Amino acid sequence: RDESERLVEAAKAEETAFGADKRKLGEHEIIKEEIFKMLPLESGNDGYFVPTRWLKDWIDVDPITAKCDKVSTVDIASNESRPDPRKLGDMKVVSAHAWDKIVENYSLEEGHPILETKLLCVASVKAECKRRHDLAQESTESTILKELFKEATPQSGVWISKAWWKDVRDRKTGGDRADPDGTDVVCSSSETLPEDLAAQCKEMRQMTGDKSKRRLISHEAYNHVKGKYGIPGFPFGSEPCIICSEHEAMEMENNAGLKQERAGLKAATKTLWSQLSVKLVSGETYFLVANSWIETFFNYIQLTDIKELDPIDNSALLDAESWGGEGQKLIYDPLDLEPRSRPTTDIYWWVSENEWNVLHSKFGGGPAIRVTPTFDFDKAITVMVNKMPKGGSSSYRGILEGSCEPEVDKGCVARRSAAEWQKLLVYTDGKILVSKLGAGGTAALNSGAGSGTENGHRRLPPRGKHIPLAVASTMTINAVKELLYTPTEISPV
Repeated sequence: RDESERLVEAAKAEETAFGADKRKLGEHEIIKEEIFKMLPLESGNDGYFVPTRWLKDWIDVDPITAKCDKVSTVDIASNESRPDPRKLGDMKVVSAHAWDKIVENYSLEEGHPILETKLLCVASVKAECKRRHDLAQESTESTILKELFKEATPQSGVWISKAWWKDVRDRKTGGDRADPDGTDVVCSSSETLPEDLAAQCKEMRQMTGDKSKRRLISHEAYNHVKGKYGIPGFPFGSEPCIICSEHEAMEMENNAGLKQERAGLKAATKTLWSQLSVKLVSGETYFLVANSWIETFFNYIQLTDIKELDPIDNSALLDAESWGGEGQKLIYDPLDLEPRSRPTTDIYWWVSENEWNVLHSKFGGGPAIRVTPTFDFDKAITVMVNKMPKGGSSSYRGILEGSCEPEVDKGCVARRSAAEWQKLLVYTDGKILVSKLGAGGTAALNSGAGSGTENGHRRLPPRGKHIPLAVASTMTINAVKELLYTPTEISPV
């Protein structure tokens, strides 16, 4: 009995809902039919503009499952809040009665203008007419210029701005033009010209010597563009700016001398310039030069625009006071060739005594850092510095005997090296897994494909036997070493 009553109540509710939907559908269809009948505008009467898109949506909308949007007229209005004649394709005219019924049932978006047909925007009409007139004029002008801008005969014509010519040819206007006044053909003086000569050049307004900035056109074409646009021009055969021409010739001569001088400097420092490795000879004296200065030297050799180079500056290699030392002592040990002693490369370059003499006599500065290594190795073992050559695995990588002047501050070297290594060590709080590859053997961090992150920390895939070690971002490199070496029975030395 209870089940029967429930089914009866559900049927009644469904019937009620269906009836409500039916009534809603009926009401909507009645309103739509009324508006349809009112839409046509009778001859001689004023109406209103409605967006075509809104009318389509209104016709297609489902009265039960969807709601019709409010009328939006802003897209078909001009800046003066009047019907925009340029958007007639996006609007339809409806009668005043239809408009009133639409607004009554669907509303108008707040702040959107009511667009009466009698208020068609005159300003927009004028603007559109002017735009079309200008386009027609521009098209006619473009056709005329196309005929006039034919290549001039070799011994006649007028030079004008090439950038202006391209802009007009491509029908660019206003701010889109690269040279709107056509002044590129007038010499603008060289950037390296002294101020007094630059002022004279500007006052004389002669033709530019840069051929890439000018274009030769016929006299007929120039008379047309000069009368219409007022651009400057220079008859064929005009001499370029005398001041800039003389200055350019002098610069070319100077640059030729600079190139020759720097070619000789390059040849005299061939090993350094070519960034070749240097094979050390026991007992010979070499010199160190800071890499920061060497980079500027390379630029100086290649670019003639750089007229001067600062003196040699080796102060970065002798900054002992910054590392708790005293006086001008070396904070790098050039005789220590072990890779672990130099966390970063290209700090300094070894140069021969001959190359140092060439550099110092030319640029001065310093101070001179002399290194004299002494060793007695088998001939199969070489000692290479700077760049390692291909197949240079037989090169010695240890600590050499010898002397340095100024002397090396061992304490500063150790503190600086530790700080540089610490800076290169990047890790966060968390755990790392260390694989133990054998008793008393080596240990390595797990890494490779499959690694990810977990809670902001690196998650390493387990491989074989491993030992989890907790690390903190505040730990020093020595502390991490102790953490790694102790469980794997490796001496930290």
